[in-house]
Amino acid sequence: MGLMGPIGPENYVYTVVETELGWVAIAGPPEAGKVSAIELPAPTKDEALSRLRAGIRGELVECNDGLESIARQVRQYFAGRRVDFVFEPDLAGLTEFQRRVLKATMTVPYGAVASYARIAERAGSPKAYRAVGRALGRNPIPVAIPCHRVVAAGGKLGGFSGGLGWKRTLLELEGSLL
Repeated sequence: MGLMGPIGPENYVYTVVETELGWVAIAGPPEAGKVSAIELPAPTKDEALSRLRAGIRGELVECNDGLESIARQVRQYFAGRRVDFVFEPDLAGLTEFQRRVLKATMTVPYGAVASYARIAERAGSPKAYRAVGRALGRNPIPVAIPCHRVVAAGGKLGGFSGGLGWKRTLLELEGSLL
């Protein structure tokens, strides 16, 4: 699926883990602890890896060592046992505004939602709520950077690059479906 479009051209390490809701592919630069991409769950390991490959330009090298912490966190999240992620996002290739929006989105707590307008305010551009939606559509690390928690005015779901079905599923998992 490659939510944000191709990132790269670098080398990335990756792993694919099985969760309660399917297989999730995760990638990051070779430096341990950074995360460049997390795909939404896929029905098979091969499909998860295929989605990851579609979103990354550069070489992918399987390596569980540098990604074991985030892989464990992803499994715990989809099992309903984790509310916060601890990781360093690798947001190379995004504009400064997109990075500000994603960092503001990371402040929305588990079980809560925020409006596009509220994220625009937190990102320092209060009138740019439509641009916030476009920036969230480029989020390479959904779930860990919880763009599914951002909703339209009046509590409507708004959009989600993974599809509204996934947005509903994630909000239900967190107990915050409106």
